[in-house]
Amino acid sequence: MKFIQYFIIHHTTFSIQHSMIVTTDHIDVLRERIIPVLLLDRENMVKTVNFKNGKYIGDPINAVKIFNEKEVDEIAILDISATVQNRPPQMELIRDIASEAFMPLAYGGGV
Repeated sequence: MKFIQYFIIHHTTFSIQHSMIVTTDHIDVLRERIIPVLLLDRENMVKTVNFKNGKYIGDPINAVKIFNEKEVDEIAILDISATVQNRPPQMELIRDIASEAFMPLAYGGGV
């Protein structure tokens, strides 16, 4: 469990958004949404500084499985090398990741 917490804290980028929830009593409740952002370089998940010098940190499919267990609200995946290398999105990899994700999934890069 400590490894998972360390992994989530130190190896991913998070976006925290506030959402308004309307209940049957018409009371608005503020709720934080946790949205991890995974950076891909080809098929590897990487940690970067200003999107440069990516350091391999793991397999994106395993990361998605961890985030399923943590019940995150959404996940964003950015292929930071696709545009630079002038290649289209890796549809097979996206399909594999999406088959494991039980949350909304956003993809960017090479579009």
